[in-house]
Amino acid sequence: MPSVTVRLVIEASIIQGRQIGAAELDQVRHLLASHPDWSRRRLSEELATVWDWRNGAGQLKDMAARSLFLKLEQRGWLKLPPRRTTPFNRMRQKRPAQPAAAQALVTGELKELLPLQSTDKEIIFTLDTDQFSVKARFDPKEMIYRGMLAV
Repeated sequence: MPSVTVRLVIEASIIQGRQIGAAELDQVRHLLASHPDWSRRRLSEELATVWDWRNGAGQLKDMAARSLFLKLEQRGWLKLPPRRTTPFNRMRQKRPAQPAAAQALVTGELKELLPLQSTDKEIIFTLDTDQFSVKARFDPKEMIYRGMLAV
């Protein structure tokens, strides 16, 4: 096991809304040492259960316990087990949609585009003023109203 330098807690601190002193820190360290095979999630759930750490609705505050673990580690007061998985953020993974081939796009002023056909693949309207520029894309199939192309 790699050596770990852990700083001493001199006085109690309020972390995650709880007063954390030497006794609480010893309890957290004991939990980590007793269950080295547990995940961070399991450890935070256990800590919230042991401390009966609940929100107003009575649910365990395991995420607050997980944040507490991270803050204690950042201060050098304990060493957490390594993450088992990298958190997945589906919003970060999204790539902007690529426009269809340039030949399929119809651009220009509305009066120049009329009459539009429902067979056009995509219609882009652009409004340019001195202050801003607005670009909107439309799918003609979604613009059909009572059998006619509505613009």
